[in-house]
Amino acid sequence: MIVLNFSGHILSEEAIAQLPDKPIGSVLLNVDFSKDIVEQIRDAFDKIDYDFNTPEQIAIVPPGLGSLASIIVAEIQGRTGQLPRIIVLSRDENKGIFLVNRVVDLEETKRGARSKRKLTGA
Repeated sequence: MIVLNFSGHILSEEAIAQLPDKPIGSVLLNVDFSKDIVEQIRDAFDKIDYDFNTPEQIAIVPPGLGSLASIIVAEIQGRTGQLPRIIVLSRDENKGIFLVNRVVDLEETKRGARSKRKLTGA
């Protein structure tokens, strides 16, 4: 599994130690909202030194802005054919740092949601 950090923050050593694999890098998103957001995110992906055609699972630390996170997820699925895993961070109040709270597999989430879908005849 590869880990891409889109959060805009450097992960603490403790958080990195909790990850299933070491991040291959942080992806700096400096989005100009007066321009095409999708193209800016696509350009950021083009600069990542990784072959998205490999079958390896991708996990991301998403940015805090939901709209950017959604576009990133769509870009990953478009490039790999799979949804990524999402690394959820939460603040450890005692240490004052963010640590890994859980890893959510969006492919499993999608399969679970499909089991709830009611199909109707056309």
